Amino acid sequence: MSNTWIFQGNPDRFDVSRYITDFDYIYWYVRFQSHGDQMKIGDSVYIWRASGVQSQTAGIIATGKINERCKPVSDLNHPEYLALDYWETGEVDPSELKVGVSIVNKRISQESNMLTRKTIAKNKILKSLPIITAGVGSNFILEARQAEELHSLWSEGQVDEADESIQMFGEIDGYPEGSKFETRMQIKGAGLHKYHINGISRVLNIGC
Repeated sequence: MSNTWIFQGNPDRFDVSRYITDFDYIYWYVRFQSHGDQMKIGDSVYIWRASGVQSQTAGIIATGKINERCKPVSDLNHPEYLALDYWETGEVDPSELKVGVSIVNKRISQESNMLTRKTIAKNKILKSLPIITAGVGSNFILEARQAEELHSLWSEGQVDEADESIQMFGEIDGYPEGSKFETRMQIKGAGLHKYHINGISRVLNIGC
């Protein structure tokens, strides 16, 4: 049976966002050998960006699968993916433990539907996760129920690339679910046209 993990990265130590953006195969630090022994090929991984001193939006910015067992840096299959220039120190101890992860999905920002710490902390099943209650650590293994709930939350934020520019309004009286408004006049007719919000122009004949 596969496990599910949260791997946390500190932007004060290395450029987490740029690393995930630039690479589809990454290596992640494993602090404890006992954790490394539990990591198996095919395990699910959620990449968590901490807030850091610059108070970045904390939360999950990517998902992936373990594709290379935990081992010392000196034994890694693809050391070129360590991207040492993304780290504050620019170097790594050859005996340090790393695990290889193939990135499946990236959502680096709130605009791209990252799963924020705030959202997770409000969830009745996930609010007790150690990464929420303590926040200290690099690798967190999830219980089966937590993994299922986190997968559900992440899936809810999945945006169809063809529809990612569409604004969702929620339930609207008199309109069936899935209705689309192609013009500003249609938005106004549905009682949704508020000139002072959402950047909607007063020029009603401009398309949405």
